[in-house]
Amino acid sequence: MAEEDPLEKSVRLLDEALRTPSHPIKFNTSHKFSPYTTPNIMRFEDHEESISFDTDRLEKRRLRRSDILDLSITLEPGELSQLCDVSGVVNEKSMINIEASIDNLLPQFQSTFQSFGTTQSVFEAISSFIETCTNTIDTLFRTQYTGQDISWLVNERNTWRLIHALYRDRALKYDELQEAMTVDYSIERSEKELQEHYYKTNRTVREVQIVIDWLERIARDEWTTLNRSEVGHYTDRTVAWENTLHSLQSGDRVLFRPSREIVSSLDPDAPRRQKKPLHDIDHEDDRRLLQHVFLEIRCGRLEKAEEHCLHCGQQWRAATLEGWRLHHDPNYSEHSIDGTKLPIEGNPHRDIWKLCAWQLCSDPYTPQEERVVMGALCGHLDSLLAEAGSWEDLLWAESRVYVDIKVEQEIRDNSLRNYIDMPKEYWNNQKTLEAIFSHVKAHDKGRAEGNRPDRAVQELIILNKVEELLNRCSTWAEGQCQVQFLRFLAHLVLVLRMLGKSEPLECGNNILAAYMKALVATQNPDLISYYASLLPEETQIELFSDYMERVNDPEEKTIVLKSAEKYGLNIRAVTERTVQNIRNRQLEEDIENKSLVQETTEEDMKKISALEWMVFYREQRVEAIWECNALVRVFIAEGKLPAARLAHNKIPDDSVSLIVSQYNIEVDHDFIVHWDKFPPKVNAALKEYLCYKAYLDAHDGFNHWFHQFHNTKPTEPTKPTNGDFTELMAYEHKNEKYKQELERWNIGMEHVTRNVQTQLQNILVFPPNGWLVDSYNEDSSRSDQLLMLRDHCLPQVFLLLHKVLFSMEQFEECAKIFALIGRDEFNLDKVFKTQVALDLVKVIEDTTETLMLRSGNPFGHQCMLAPRKKPPPVPLDVLLKNVPSAAVAEEDGEMIEMPGKEDEDDNKLEASQTEDEFGFIECEVEDDDDVFVDCEEDVRESTAKSMMKFEPVNYQSGRKVTYTNIKVQDFKRMDHY
Repeated sequence: MAEEDPLEKSVRLLDEALRTPSHPIKFNTSHKFSPYTTPNIMRFEDHEESISFDTDRLEKRRLRRSDILDLSITLEPGELSQLCDVSGVVNEKSMINIEASIDNLLPQFQSTFQSFGTTQSVFEAISSFIETCTNTIDTLFRTQYTGQDISWLVNERNTWRLIHALYRDRALKYDELQEAMTVDYSIERSEKELQEHYYKTNRTVREVQIVIDWLERIARDEWTTLNRSEVGHYTDRTVAWENTLHSLQSGDRVLFRPSREIVSSLDPDAPRRQKKPLHDIDHEDDRRLLQHVFLEIRCGRLEKAEEHCLHCGQQWRAATLEGWRLHHDPNYSEHSIDGTKLPIEGNPHRDIWKLCAWQLCSDPYTPQEERVVMGALCGHLDSLLAEAGSWEDLLWAESRVYVDIKVEQEIRDNSLRNYIDMPKEYWNNQKTLEAIFSHVKAHDKGRAEGNRPDRAVQELIILNKVEELLNRCSTWAEGQCQVQFLRFLAHLVLVLRMLGKSEPLECGNNILAAYMKALVATQNPDLISYYASLLPEETQIELFSDYMERVNDPEEKTIVLKSAEKYGLNIRAVTERTVQNIRNRQLEEDIENKSLVQETTEEDMKKISALEWMVFYREQRVEAIWECNALVRVFIAEGKLPAARLAHNKIPDDSVSLIVSQYNIEVDHDFIVHWDKFPPKVNAALKEYLCYKAYLDAHDGFNHWFHQFHNTKPTEPTKPTNGDFTELMAYEHKNEKYKQELERWNIGMEHVTRNVQTQLQNILVFPPNGWLVDSYNEDSSRSDQLLMLRDHCLPQVFLLLHKVLFSMEQFEECAKIFALIGRDEFNLDKVFKTQVALDLVKVIEDTTETLMLRSGNPFGHQCMLAPRKKPPPVPLDVLLKNVPSAAVAEEDGEMIEMPGKEDEDDNKLEASQTEDEFGFIECEVEDDDDVFVDCEEDVRESTAKSMMKFEPVNYQSGRKVTYTNIKVQDFKRMDHY
């Protein structure tokens, strides 16, 4: 193959570099002059403005650096690494670190505000916020993270910068300081001096200039972050329009002739004057240069824009960029040390330059790139708006024109020299700040972005409408907001409060409350506790208790309480509210009508676990016992005794003695506590707690007895019917062993029975007024619940006690407990309702019948019922005449009708009565015969007329008389049997 000619090779390589590729290069054309389109500002994949390569093609052959460096093209920063490596893979570890960096903003902002949370250091706090956001942004870009859009973080940083600049200026109160300053306008002052004085005395113009500087700072940061290319990357330092110059000098010898007739001279006005274009390459270079010049002006770097012009050999264009500067001769007011003249600043013919620039911008034949450059310097709004690509660009254009007109008007009004008039269209662009923002939002490119929350915040801050700002923020906080946006809103509220802008206070509290709710998902107790402490007490109690409901682990509960204590929360109120919320999470139904579910559910366990919140601090033991009692009441009513035991066990064993010591209650030598010295609520809580302890202990004791009685009793061996001698001997051996084990079992059961009898009987005779009886009536629902529990539990306890004694064949003890029902101090007679009363009558009947069969005595107390002296037998008619009303008696199988005794004779029947230690009554009648009268009392009308059967015996005569169809109310009430 013939060797390629060097000239042809150069032409081929140049052609390959300049021609439009078929697919590998894609330019970002989403905006015109501005690369700062905010919605996608920080999407990393959009940052590389110039190219994105076809990875399929590059994978076929990985390029070497030498391959790239041999090409006759200039690459942007970052393009070389893209050409050589297209992996762009972000590993999992980097992803985790990036997410952690974003999440770390929450504690960083908290730490900053804690350190600078005073009015004197408010601007240090804002500066720290800016630094925190900047560091996070830098971290994300160093890792080249493409996982999510972080424009929200960039906009937040920019908002903090705006707040810092505006409120620092507002805090200095330049207006008040400058009111005393008087300016003698009869003395000639330079344009620069008039501008400086105007800035000092006019707050609005000064703040708009701050906004302009702020917008230019945003553009600079964006340029730096995205590593934008500069015009110097595409051309070496050379003369202006070198390709046109080469064409004019070479004539027909030029290798690449222009496609059309070009200018014949190279003065700056030649294209306009001759209405002919430059060489195509120079035309493209000029367009690119003007774009970069404007971008530098947009970034507030006019000097760098002039450097670009000088770099491209267009010194005349750099000079035109200087024409806008205000004229100032310092030699009138200042003198150099060595006596030399100081340099004069600005353009003495600025008015002429400005008019020419305005006319240039108004000329439709002027290239758009050139019009936007000159429009930014002379205040031509239409040129700027035509190329604006974002909300920030629109606001920058409007604000720059606003300041330009205001300063121009001030200079012309107060300067002694005459100026050339500007066109009417120039002065027609005067607007208020509100009108500027309305115009921005009316623009097609600013409408959608201007309604975003972050832009609305920036607008209201610039307009200094704090009340409207807080109202809007409160509305946003009530909706679905990300935690990072709520963090920004919360700290914005806190900063405004430090600046004295706290109204309306309720809106700020709503925002802080919303942020605290969002922080619950982070499970960071320190963060949640700190921001809860900034809320009003009632709100912090409500929200913090909601958070505490979600915490179940005991160790986490300790950490939460320590954090709450660290920031001064009302722990007593918060923990109490938490337990109440959990306990009342489900509406309680009427316990009498509720179908009982015996199993302890997960929801029950959460309620039980909630009691742990109130036992961490010893000072809360009374409240802990009160809440525990409320929970135990429900569990007992539902029949969930295991759950009630678990709840009761949450209270430490030393709680009662601790409370006694806290209230300085004296205990006498018999270890008796004077309960009446406690406050009423404390007294009621402790008594109720002890009542439940006795009840649960008694049930545990009964369960133990039941297990021992039914599951541990030895089994009697079966005697063989036709066994041989060996089997009989084995049987005898087993029977002896059985008797020994049975004896041991009986001894053990007697001990267990005595314990459970004591426990159950302690409930029936609970001092001082009975089980669950107290005088605390401030909580009516509690009183009703206690009354229902007495009616529900005491009959069961009574029947359980009877079951234990009856099963152990302690019938005389059974007879004794019947005497407890009628004793006034325990009020047991009131708890036996209709069905329970019938059950009671049944067990009484069974007991008396069993005693009659065993000993001939229905009550098993012969010594008590024996007469003091042996009387003669009592005739039947004497016995029968004491029957209170008409009845039919059966004597030895013979039915006898008895007229009965009138009620007025009742006192005679009870002429003398005594009560023994068991509550049994002895009655003496007139003939000194001992007669025992059996009766039953029931407090309810419905059971007062119930029929009963009993069998009193005339022990003296040994005759058994059975009375039937006798009404209970016919008997004169006696205290017991």
